Amino acid sequence: MTRKHDRSEPRERRSPTATLSNYSDDFIADLDIPKLPDGIPQRLEEALRARVNALFFQLREAKKQQWVKVLEVRLVREAYRAVLTAHQLALADSEVLYATFRHLVEDLGYDSTDVGFVKRPTPEE
Repeated sequence: MTRKHDRSEPRERRSPTATLSNYSDDFIADLDIPKLPDGIPQRLEEALRARVNALFFQLREAKKQQWVKVLEVRLVREAYRAVLTAHQLALADSEVLYATFRHLVEDLGYDSTDVGFVKRPTPEE
């Protein structure tokens, strides 16, 4: 059997949206959806960045304090929305924010699904 990649070669890493973009760019262009403006007001960017950082802090706290599941799920959803908004508005480091978010929710015990995240079952469940 042959392999597509040698183990010595580093794997190409792409963002979740970039993995399908080469197949779907023409389709999206044909939909004629209006584009977002190139720049966003500085005030909005600062507010969004502050919100994301505050949510990241609370995700770290949730790990330490073992929050009730319903509160933890709500926090994960809020953080996910904020990170996706940062990506949609094309903040300079939105991919770093998304990677940080993924790391924090994985530490909390969540796995990525097709549309969001689901908590891994604990051994006692």
